[in-house]
Amino acid sequence: MCAAQWSFSGGSAWAAGANPWGCGGKVDHPHRSHTNPHAVNVHADLKCKARVPRYSIYVTLYRSRWWGWEKIGKSGYVSGVEKYKARAVANWEPLGACHHYKGVAEFMIAGGSKKITSTVFNYNKEKIEGKGELCVK
Repeated sequence: MCAAQWSFSGGSAWAAGANPWGCGGKVDHPHRSHTNPHAVNVHADLKCKARVPRYSIYVTLYRSRWWGWEKIGKSGYVSGVEKYKARAVANWEPLGACHHYKGVAEFMIAGGSKKITSTVFNYNKEKIEGKGELCVK
């Protein structure tokens, strides 16, 4: 993930680069939860071609405010060893509020003497397209 290539595809932002495990990190756009209609979710996914010795993912959800971005809700954290893929989820129940949202994920992969980190972010699709805010009731 070091020397990352950035791409936006299907509402996801992802970074992939030179690392011995062929790993890439992806963050989808913040969206209304499919399991809880009152919540906003953002997912951060790590996918590797080979098992990575150690990894961690930390994902945070932000909402737009007049002064900038405000950290909100529950941040997601996951870590482990010897995996091909992993997911962390951040969420928030806005109680009827409408906002633009941003998800930011910090990925770490390590093994032997190598430790590689990358930060990936994604605004919700409505913000990118200059449309209205995401409203959750």
